[in-house]
Amino acid sequence: MLFGKEPRLDILKDQIVHKFQNQEATIHEIEEFVITETAFRETHYKKVLKEIEQANPAGLEVIDPCLRDGKGLILTLQCGFGLP
Repeated sequence: MLFGKEPRLDILKDQIVHKFQNQEATIHEIEEFVITETAFRETHYKKVLKEIEQANPAGLEVIDPCLRDGKGLILTLQCGFGLP
């Protein structure tokens, strides 16, 4: 079951990483993926991306952190990032 009282954001994180690893992706592209290809809502991915960014992992590159409105923010998730 994906949703109990709280959604399983670890599942969404894995889905986002698998879809976008070794690619550049805008926040808009990630949002479209989440809405159209997963069982999660648009509010869920924001929590996941915030958690990823705050962890500041070696496999994450934020190309333009000044564009916080999300439309121009570009992420790159390197191969193996966030995967067991």
